[in-house]
Order: sequence, then C-alpha cells, then structure tokens
Amino acid sequence: MDGTGVLGVGSCGEPYPSYIACLIALESGEGLRIRRQDTLPDNALIISAGFMGSPTVYLERIPGLNEITDTVKALMSATGHSSFDATIPNEIGGMNSFEALLTGHRFGKPTLDSDCVARAYPMVWQTVRCLNGVSVTPAAVANGCGGTEVFVNSKDAEEAELLMRDACTKQGSLSGMVVNPIRGEEARTLPSNSYSWAWQIGRSIAIAHSKKVDPVKDLMRTQNGTKLFTGKVVSVTRKVAEGFTRGSVLLDQITSSTSTTSTGEKVTSSLYVEFENENLCAVLKTPGKKDEVLAVCPDLIVVLDIANGAPLGISDYKYGLRVSVIALKAPEVWTTEEGLKMGGPRAFGLDMDYVGVCAESQYEAPKSVWELFGDKV
Repeated sequence: MDGTGVLGVGSCGEPYPSYIACLIALESGEGLRIRRQDTLPDNALIISAGFMGSPTVYLERIPGLNEITDTVKALMSATGHSSFDATIPNEIGGMNSFEALLTGHRFGKPTLDSDCVARAYPMVWQTVRCLNGVSVTPAAVANGCGGTEVFVNSKDAEEAELLMRDACTKQGSLSGMVVNPIRGEEARTLPSNSYSWAWQIGRSIAIAHSKKVDPVKDLMRTQNGTKLFTGKVVSVTRKVAEGFTRGSVLLDQITSSTSTTSTGEKVTSSLYVEFENENLCAVLKTPGKKDEVLAVCPDLIVVLDIANGAPLGISDYKYGLRVSVIALKAPEVWTTEEGLKMGGPRAFGLDMDYVGVCAESQYEAPKSVWELFGDKV
C-alpha cells in the first residue's frame, strides 16, 4: 500500500478500503493474479479500470462495489465483446492500483504488471496511450447506483476528458471509469513492471521499519530520490471543483539550518506545494530571496510522514504534521518534448519550465519481481 501511495504523488484516493478488500479476497482463499504484460497474445482484450474524480470525495463518500463493475459491463456491451482476458490499472497510484486487481478478481481475470501512466495524473488524456495517439473512447463512467454513461466516440482526447469529467461531476465528483479496451499487442508498449515497482518501494519502507532505520533515507537510496525539504505543515487550502481537488500546502522549516541576516534576524525557509489531485510543484520560499522551484511535474513529488515514512495524500495534509518532501525522477516517457506538453508544468497552467531533479543521475526503469526473484515469486 505504501508503494502505491508513493507513486500516487498525493492522489488516487485513500487506498486503505481497496487494500482491505484485496486482503479479504486473499484470506478467503480467492486468488489475485498478476501477469507479465508480454505473456498475452496480440489479440488479447484488456480492460483499463479505475476511478476518476476528487480524492476528497472518495474519503467522504462510502464507496460501493459496483462503480467499476458497471462500467465494464456497459463498455463490453457497447463494443460488442462478451469477455476479456485481463485488467490493467489506469494508473499505478493509490486505490486505482488495487481497484484493477479487484476488477480482475470479480471477473476471474489476471491483472497485468503494468499501467497506463507510470505514475498518477488527474486528466484521462494524460496517459502513455494518448501520447501514442490512441483514443480515450469508447469509454464509460458509473456511480455504482445504477447511473452509467457510455461515450462511444469523441473528437479528441481533450473532448473525452470534458465529457467524462462533466458526467463524473454530476455523479458527485467520483465515478468508476473504463476507457478504450487494449489489445495484447498494444499492452507491450505500455509501462512495464508497475506493480513490481510499487512493491519494491513498499518493501523498502517495510525493511527500514524492521531495521529501525529512517525509511525516508532508505527510500531515497533505493529509488535514487532527492530530499527537497523537511518541515511542519502550517497552512492548507483545498477545494473540490470540476471533479478535481485543487489547493496547496505550506510547510515551515523545522531543522536547525536557519540563516541569520546582517541585523541578527533569523530567516526560516518555507516550502509551497501546489496540487491538482496530484502534487504539481514544490517551490522554496526564503525571505529576501527569489522563489526557487525545487521540483515540478512530471517528476514525482512525494510527501512522507517523518514518523513512519508513510506517503501522505492531499486529503491527509493537516496543520502540525511533520513531513519530509522528496522527489523521484520522472519516467523517461514524460520528459520528452511531447511528454512535457501533456504532463509538464504548463499542462497545468504553471508558469515555469521543467528542470529535472537529480541532474547527475538517470531514471532507472523498475525491474519485475520475476527478474529479481525468479521462481521464488
């Protein structure tokens, strides 16, 4: 669960209910199967499943069991398919990673060790599929109470987002979502080893706990991360609008590394983090100095609880929390010219350029658990 929280970069809802549902399935002797994406035939049909909407609403509204199930049935009917071969998460972050597993479980299908984003993004068109020119539609959204809308086609991915977001907002700013089914041949072009990556991150945090070492430091070591700031939450603004949760969090420094002016006054820096479902940018603010952008999307900006290294979602930000903010290098697909147009700062209206963290190191693609542990998996 911690691994998907880190890759959720602040969003994707609280994963705990979906995590517990997965545990209940396992404890009752029912299987949750993860399969390598290169093991399916070219004509295999794969369903991309998850939720769309506001993480805040997900915490306030008790989720049902039918939101995604209803969308799958509606889309299968609309596209003339009677069955499918596997599921894939629409993004490997928070609850959506578990929801894809649960969807596969309910239909008796495996889930691919992959996803459509290689992190988490708020818009339905911010996916590797859309980068490759694949249509979002046909697609469907559902509220779990019998309300389902199917979108057979759209002019482009941006129009699909507008149509689906409008329906989601009318359904209470939270909907199950399924988009254009994937064939096995296309699946091999999508991000690899996504569940393996989340598992390795969670494993790093768990091992740090068992060894009683700092999980934040261990996570940075294993994931080539960079610490941006350590501080206390002093202000949070948050609002639900247009099917998103938008706002910011301000941290004051709590380390002893404060500077002193020529008049003897102490100067303490602050960190401003802006979010739209996901953390978008981290800006260092120091009195008397120009604001400094420490990290910005598509790099992964993660807020961790100092006490236990647990990743915090944007709905968890509260006054007084002591946190560390770290950044992980973005997958290379998002640092290309086209990737930055779709998932960089200006895609969110931020007037800043992308400068990757850890300039001296390269992004390392995650390895699969099969590659790391072989037959022991």
